[in-house]
Amino acid sequence: MLDVVFTIGPDSRQTLYDTWRLAGKVLNEADRASQLVESMDGFVDDLDSRTADRSESERRSAYVGAINYKGAQGIETTRNPFDPFRLTGTANVAAGVESEAPSVQISIEKLLEWDPATAFVSTRNTERVKQDIREHPGLRQVAAIADEDVHKIPPIA
Repeated sequence: MLDVVFTIGPDSRQTLYDTWRLAGKVLNEADRASQLVESMDGFVDDLDSRTADRSESERRSAYVGAINYKGAQGIETTRNPFDPFRLTGTANVAAGVESEAPSVQISIEKLLEWDPATAFVSTRNTERVKQDIREHPGLRQVAAIADEDVHKIPPIA
């Protein structure tokens, strides 16, 4: 029996494509893997064409939180970089946070300071986010939360 391990690093579309091609080869589905790569390139090109000419002032500020990292996390766990924001021309309020880890903890105070217009949280951790808001009532003043502009995203490992 052959063991195959797939590793995908952050912000690496080429690694993802190589992984799909390897999976296609192992599963005898190379044509399907090529179709996936072509489709993804088409999606990225489409997003680029829609957002490439946006100035910084036209970019809506957003935050992604409650990202699983070594288990369930609350609203203070975020990602930078976060490819969906990069691909859509969204201003990631956590852009200045530098870390070698895929996810990073920020403080509630930092989130209040950033005051993102929109927020995205992992579906796996929505109860933790609700608990965070109960424990830190000041979070209700964050624009995304106050305006109910918080959206669920699939879990990110």
